[in-house]
Amino acid sequence: IWINDRVLPITENLDIALENLRLRDAPRALWVDAICINQGALVEGSEQVLLMENISRKAERVLIWLGKGDDNIDLAFDVVESSVDKNGQPTSKWRNTITEQQMTGLRRIFSQRAWWKKIWIIQEAVFAREAEI
Repeated sequence: IWINDRVLPITENLDIALENLRLRDAPRALWVDAICINQGALVEGSEQVLLMENISRKAERVLIWLGKGDDNIDLAFDVVESSVDKNGQPTSKWRNTITEQQMTGLRRIFSQRAWWKKIWIIQEAVFAREAEI
């Protein structure tokens, strides 16, 4: 990507995320930790991580990119969405109807996604006024 007339190399996952998160009909300002925090500088990264709670609290909305989906992951999100009622309270109706494909998707979401392995990133969701996966 280009930032301030300079090329910044990014990962394939970030490239896919930016493509999927962009608005087609309007500009969108994003604060992306993989871009805004120097991932190679431990001291700078540590300082920025301390600021992330404040950044998350002030953000209008936190968009969480877990990676590119597939059919099983899409089915798993259907399970997650159906496991709470309109008030966000857990329901029990899905427990006996979950399919193997949905279970495979859930395993992929929680065990194979790098997002869950970075503890400081989880605070982005916890402190956000509104978080969207």
